[in-house]
Amino acid sequence: MLSLSPMYGKARGINIFDEVQKVLSKASVPITKLSGVATNGMPSMFIKLIVNIVNFIRAKEINYREFKPVLKELDSEYGDVLNFTVVRWLSRGAVLKRV
Repeated sequence: MLSLSPMYGKARGINIFDEVQKVLSKASVPITKLSGVATNGMPSMFIKLIVNIVNFIRAKEINYREFKPVLKELDSEYGDVLNFTVVRWLSRGAVLKRV
């Protein structure tokens, strides 16, 4: 862990990015070495974008076939992109309404 940085006011994506960039430059760490950013107490801001990108890649075979060589070319740790699904648990009442 490199840093814990409190954020005040709005915590939009650009604010988080600016804070991460400031911490990385202060520690002389290139952004390519970044493996993750964790936030506490707020919903993930980028999950919808990532889900849309993954769904676009996996939606059509041609997109998927063209994407796999990109991963190989970038020496990606993973050789494939996984499907992402959102699972919602229905309450008992909602289940009974669907029967």
